Amino acid sequence: MSTAVLEEIIEKLELLSEAEQQKLAKVIEQQQQMKAETERKAFIRSLRGKYAFVLTSSEDFARRKQEEIELEGRRSRTHKISKQSLFSRLHRRRFSQSTRRNGFDLRPSRI
Repeated sequence: MSTAVLEEIIEKLELLSEAEQQKLAKVIEQQQQMKAETERKAFIRSLRGKYAFVLTSSEDFARRKQEEIELEGRRSRTHKISKQSLFSRLHRRRFSQSTRRNGFDLRPSRI
């Protein structure tokens, strides 16, 4: 704002009575509060989108962690089982091939 405009505003304010100046001061204060509130709400809205996936309470955090632990446990057990079954199948195949090559067949005979 230019100096001339500010001087004109001050001159007009001086012409107001004490009651009118107080009333104007209240209106300006209310406008500032409304602007601050609007900016605060806009800021909060902008954060909602950015952090929408974040749960805020410690209980939610603990629940999410427990779910992750259970999921990892299931993955680990599944991996161990599949690894063990693959190993046992491979071992059985090698054992049966080697026993047949050596002339024995240790497989149980079917009666």
